[in-house]
Amino acid sequence: APGGYEFKLVMEAKQAFGTGGHESTRLAAMVLERLPLAGRSVFDLGAGTGILGFYARLLGAGHIDLCDIDADAIPCLEENASVNGISDWSAWAGSVDAKPAEPLWDVVFANMLRTEFEPLREATLVRMRPGAHLVLSGYLVSERDRMLEWFAHANLVLEFEETEGEWWAAAVRTPSL
Repeated sequence: APGGYEFKLVMEAKQAFGTGGHESTRLAAMVLERLPLAGRSVFDLGAGTGILGFYARLLGAGHIDLCDIDADAIPCLEENASVNGISDWSAWAGSVDAKPAEPLWDVVFANMLRTEFEPLREATLVRMRPGAHLVLSGYLVSERDRMLEWFAHANLVLEFEETEGEWWAAAVRTPSL
């Protein structure tokens, strides 16, 4: 973690994804550690256990919104937040379109397969503030060029990227006003 601090999150997966064991989760955490999170509003799209959203909170983020299409993830999120002493968060079953189409978040991360995120990307972008960061993980290295094309088309600036084995993650920034 930044500054040499070490955080411990207790995550019981139950039926949700994300205990930190998968490369895509580790890559997303590595990218989060490089972002300016202090006081920023964060959205974890496809939260699973909440590990990434709760980690962002421990790294200094402000309010955390989490959602997952699986309603069974919500009790898991509640339990994991309680066990880890996480406050100032909210969660819902569903997707990004459950929120108004206006800028809400400074940082959005989606640790999901490309085919899962593609239908959600435009709805996600309209809910991000100018100069916000989008963290994508769960992509294969072989999908990198396709994603770089989308970044260019959407006027997203690649800030940094990480790889582990066949997995790739990136942080991009939305245009500023």
